[in-house]
Amino acid sequence: MGSLTRLSMVERPIVKEAQQIASQGVRLDEKYDERLIASMGAKSTLVEQIKAKQFDDASLLKLKEGVLSGKIKNFALDEHDLMRLDGRLCVPNVDDLRRAIMVEAHSSRYSIHPSSIKMYHDLRDIYWWNYMKGAQFTAQFWQSFQEGLGTRVNLSITFHPQMDGQAEKTIQTLEDML
Repeated sequence: MGSLTRLSMVERPIVKEAQQIASQGVRLDEKYDERLIASMGAKSTLVEQIKAKQFDDASLLKLKEGVLSGKIKNFALDEHDLMRLDGRLCVPNVDDLRRAIMVEAHSSRYSIHPSSIKMYHDLRDIYWWNYMKGAQFTAQFWQSFQEGLGTRVNLSITFHPQMDGQAEKTIQTLEDML
């Protein structure tokens, strides 16, 4: 009769650590000189969301038809069938994608924006949507930001205050005191 060989599995700490690292999306590659190289990639899910919803927006669908017919020249479809304007990704007006982009840009630890106009310029280089202008963008951003915080802001334009009346009451009180 032959002998039975007993196999046992020995778990080593380095194997567990390598598995944990791999489960977090880190890729380990061994090079020819036996060095181990770790690499990791990060990708925003916003681009995938834009791709999935881009033509749910009626205005972008019209633009696509114009591009395909050759009537519209400044917009183009890229190799992934994404609508772009001068290389900038066209963002549909659906599912609060525009708001999500502004929140991500504002919350990113890599974002440095000494003013909201700076953030607008940074986003303008990557994205495009209807009525994306500096002042409008800034106003919409602050309203979305305040909404996200659970607060409300009343914006007004210069020389046309449309507040809740508190400013007028304060001014009247100060005038009365003088």
